Amino acid sequence: MNEEVIDSERSGRETAAAEGRGEGRRYGLPAREVMAAQRFFAVLRATGRIRLACGAVGWTRAKVEDWRQMWKQDGTVNRRYRPVFARAVEQTICEFQIGLIAQLSETGEEVAPGRWRAPAWMLERFFGSEYARKAGERAGGAGRK
Repeated sequence: MNEEVIDSERSGRETAAAEGRGEGRRYGLPAREVMAAQRFFAVLRATGRIRLACGAVGWTRAKVEDWRQMWKQDGTVNRRYRPVFARAVEQTICEFQIGLIAQLSETGEEVAPGRWRAPAWMLERFFGSEYARKAGERAGGAGRK
């Protein structure tokens, strides 16, 4: 093997160890938290709400936010930051959002007329910065008077 391949393999093992893969750890969390993390992600996948997922496993929202934030508010490095966990949370929320959009795409005229309302409401409420109506927009179109 050449030195580049060996260095690549070594850095891969070091990355895996740093991220908590191997040694029985997942999500970059301590082993005692893995079972709770699996439940956390199951609830998050179903609801898209971090608050509900925290409640389901008995974690505080502050604990989860601490694991998700690289920097503390005072600008210092957060030593409790878990990059694998943070990426998994963002990915799970995106998957939930994609599921809602897929439900909207599947509902058509041939399906019951009101089936689009629930996923649309959830997108608007949960992801308001992306899907909520902007000031001055109306349901019938912005150009109506």
